[in-house]
Amino acid sequence: MANKLPNFEYRQWYETSISSIDDIDKYFFKREISDNNYFRGMNRYEYICISSFYRFFLSNNKNLKWENTEIGFNTKISLPKIDTEEYKNLSYEILDSFEQNLLKLGSQKLTQNTIIYLAQHYGLPTNLIDFTFDPKIALYFACEDAFDSDCVVYMYNIFAHHQRLIEHYSSGRSGYFFVNADGTDKTKEQITQDFLPLLTTIDRKNSSIITPIIKKEEIHYSQRIMNQKGAFVYHAASIPFDQIMYTISSETAYHYRRVFKIDKNLKSRILEILDIRFGINEDFLYPHEGNDPNKNIIEKAVSLTKEKHNIT
Repeated sequence: MANKLPNFEYRQWYETSISSIDDIDKYFFKREISDNNYFRGMNRYEYICISSFYRFFLSNNKNLKWENTEIGFNTKISLPKIDTEEYKNLSYEILDSFEQNLLKLGSQKLTQNTIIYLAQHYGLPTNLIDFTFDPKIALYFACEDAFDSDCVVYMYNIFAHHQRLIEHYSSGRSGYFFVNADGTDKTKEQITQDFLPLLTTIDRKNSSIITPIIKKEEIHYSQRIMNQKGAFVYHAASIPFDQIMYTISSETAYHYRRVFKIDKNLKSRILEILDIRFGINEDFLYPHEGNDPNKNIIEKAVSLTKEKHNIT
């Protein structure tokens, strides 16, 4: 089973094929940034939405048993059978080592969310999955390499599960009713604020989907995160995030759910346009040390962590 990764053909229900620059202009360059649209670009079409830690775990456990697994709507896919606690504990061992190394090298104390952001952006395996709210940034990542392969950009509302949960509880359909100290019913806005910490704070005891928030006072710690207009999903489950995006509803016309398959022959031209018209290029998305004074500390901490955990 070496190098085997899950496949997810069901995303094709939501697929739009792009074979011209006019289509790119329509779907990416002219698209307005929206609170409901988030994007993830991958440079090979066959790649699906799994975390770097998921890939790392599979590469180090090549004898896992694979079996057909129900993922919703009478749909089954072949997935490796993973011990959830072992999976989660190893992911946090790596993060704990990284945090200890940062502190030894002179870092300020950082939140768990920020530790995971930095680990993700500087090459450590984590259960974060990168998205961006700028479709042009995702398009760059889709086109930046693998010029012999078609690429893919996912569009999804990463806060959809927040909205469904809040709607469910605020409607009273759950059977739970939320009241203030004076006995009055809480408004939907108040219920949202009550749930927000549970939905945005990464907790090692919790394997549910989290959409973590970067704290404003810590965002300056990495210029790279700012330039890439990053948004993230924390997904510690042993199934691809595609299962959440593309089988959560049987309605294929869902407005904020789309997979754009982009012809490989467009990649070079797309990169030229992104650079010339929008200033999106390698130097912007991967800032040099002079633009990020903390880069040396982060990279040294990453190197020490990789050495300890045999991460290549």
